Amino acid sequence: MFESLKQQPRGMSAKERTRLVMMLAGALLLGGVLYGGGLRALTGAAGTPATVRPETEGADRDRDLDVGPLAGLRSVAADPAAFDATALRHVLREVRLDRFVRGLPDPTALPPATPLPLRRTPSLVGTPKDVAALDAATSAGTLVEVLGTVRELDPAGFDAGELVPGARLWAFALEGEDGARVVVVDGEVPHDRRPPPPPEPGAVGPDGLPLLAPKTRPPLVDGDLVRVRGYVLARRVGDVGPLRLATPTPLLVGREYRPTVVPPPPPASIGELARSSVQDRTRAQTRTVDDLTHYVALHWARARGADALAADLRSGALPWTPWARDEFLRWMDDLRADGPDRRDDPREFTNGARGQVFLVRGVLADYEDDDWDAVGDNAFDVGRRYVYRVVSDHHQHDAMVRFDSPFPITAFPGVRVSTPEHLERVRVYGMFLRNHSYTPRGPTRDPIEAKRFAERKDKEITVPSFLALRVEPDPIVFTGSPWSNPFLWVGGVLITFIVGFMLVMRRLDRRDDERLAVRERAMRHRLLARTGKPGTPRPTAPEPPA
Repeated sequence: MFESLKQQPRGMSAKERTRLVMMLAGALLLGGVLYGGGLRALTGAAGTPATVRPETEGADRDRDLDVGPLAGLRSVAADPAAFDATALRHVLREVRLDRFVRGLPDPTALPPATPLPLRRTPSLVGTPKDVAALDAATSAGTLVEVLGTVRELDPAGFDAGELVPGARLWAFALEGEDGARVVVVDGEVPHDRRPPPPPEPGAVGPDGLPLLAPKTRPPLVDGDLVRVRGYVLARRVGDVGPLRLATPTPLLVGREYRPTVVPPPPPASIGELARSSVQDRTRAQTRTVDDLTHYVALHWARARGADALAADLRSGALPWTPWARDEFLRWMDDLRADGPDRRDDPREFTNGARGQVFLVRGVLADYEDDDWDAVGDNAFDVGRRYVYRVVSDHHQHDAMVRFDSPFPITAFPGVRVSTPEHLERVRVYGMFLRNHSYTPRGPTRDPIEAKRFAERKDKEITVPSFLALRVEPDPIVFTGSPWSNPFLWVGGVLITFIVGFMLVMRRLDRRDDERLAVRERAMRHRLLARTGKPGTPRPTAPEPPA
């Protein structure tokens, strides 16, 4: 009887109270998620898209020059009047092997024994005077890029003699605007090694026959303004082929050449040029960004410099506005309204936005270094660009918006490319130039999604294309006042209620336990008074005889 009395329910059990607390905590957590993610999506500040899975880079696909055989040159005591034949032959061999590997149809699919191509990023980009200022004790084997004018180049070359037995070398002087010189030596005829551009459609030669595409570009000649990439060896005095060097002059082994021109001053307004020259109304016109406006914009940004542009963005000298959901929808409306059959251009927002600076937020999914092979010939001395592809917060289907910049990712502290383990959110200040269409690579890890993508008829995606002026990290944080967060107030009230509820229930439980103990003692006393023995049952009357 007493055990059954103890088991009678007295309000909520401990398990039920724990369940209540867990439900309230779950409601608080759900509210915080909705406020931090769902509310941002509704207000145009969505969080990181979870579907971005950029492919990770594999092992290094290039290598640095082996400077072991150049140890004799890495000394201030190196004799400028003598060649180090071993070092010269080593670098010439490495350059020749690199040219062979890069000339293969697929340089990335090499047999295991084949050396990787040499790295193409120079440690110094400057003039002959800048190369002459390098420390001779540490610069041997350094890859540099030098701008200058070709002087004293003998097209026939010269016999290398004992330096490289049985070989023929070519040498010329590269002269800067200030008269400073470096000497360039090559084991082949110096020429631009990029594939030559195809002839214009319908072009004919002097004989009236259609022009065929040349196999190579013409060799360098005296007077060419050219950018030379080569490896520093040492300073040289004396004869180098047709050259006579009276003073110690830096000697380079030439690797790559890109003829160029002196660019004109950048225009004051990129917007006017973009509105007058950009053609992007059809898919065929948007598959490439290489046009006049593209190169002029890169030249303009490079001339301004990354630090000056950042200062102008902070001070308001370069005004900017967000490219958020409203801007994306207006741009999409322009894209739908236009068509190949329309003679007029109805794209009011698109045309008005050209040349304006916008802030785009999203995930930096990809980063590419477009070198000489990828950047076409132009009159603005633009030979390299850096392409940032951002999955914007406001574009559908994880489309990657293209940002071209003259500044590498190292110019923007704290910015890195996303990996499957970490999605790097960024803020990109970009100048809108044109529309750009591309075919995405498609899913590679999910076979079902890859099959669906392969079955799509139209795989091309059109996105706005920008000139990237500044890239900054953009972690997801709540930047408003915490007192303006409604979930802070609701959570505080609920936590206060829970704590008060638990305290009250604890006091009620103690009071009930005390009352129950009093009842049990009273019942025991009454039972003892009636039976005389604790727990003895009351005697019953005998049954009458039959």
